[in-house]
Amino acid sequence: MVRFVFFSLLGAFACFSVFAQASQDEWKKVIFKTYTILDFETILMSKDNWRVRKYKDDPLPEVYLSQNITAPIPGSRKALLFRFTELTNYPLEFIFSEPVEFQETIQEMEFPIYSSKSSGTLSIIMQTYDYKNVKIFLTNLNYRGWQNKKVNLSRKMNQSDPVLNSKLPLRFIGFVYEPNNVSDSISEILVGIDDITATTRKKYRTLPDPASLLE
Repeated sequence: MVRFVFFSLLGAFACFSVFAQASQDEWKKVIFKTYTILDFETILMSKDNWRVRKYKDDPLPEVYLSQNITAPIPGSRKALLFRFTELTNYPLEFIFSEPVEFQETIQEMEFPIYSSKSSGTLSIIMQTYDYKNVKIFLTNLNYRGWQNKKVNLSRKMNQSDPVLNSKLPLRFIGFVYEPNNVSDSISEILVGIDDITATTRKKYRTLPDPASLLE
């Protein structure tokens, strides 16, 4: 009898845990939304979008939209590609022609990143409501192939409005590539970036005047 009661309680607890997990997943779907913010299919790009730190007469790396190296994502036809050689392995900043603006709070962002296995790093540049740029580390590039990299922005920067309900935007403006060793002897370094997604939620707001609820 005692054993029967024990297993009954155990079964009830397991059912409750599954129900609680399902409820939590449903709750997250209501609160958070995940969507593509940049797919590189129609992005406008020129040499004004990127700059490197180098000596005046040194050759430049290559930055272009590649149709040959794309992430295994349905419908992806282009990806942003940085190509460095042994002679052009400089720190590089890439700034979008138009920043990606968020009125919501960003929980996390996800980036499919291609690497040909170098000793460099890749970071993103976020811009606060008062136009201060914040560099946030994304990944080391010490692997080969495509990998999805996530960054949790809810822990990396303050996204609160200075005045509640002011709805000032946060901006994603670009990338920073940095070689860990400028004298890296690798003959070719490739870094690719494909469809970027973000998971966001609405900003917290003050409650309305109770009298307005009766109108």
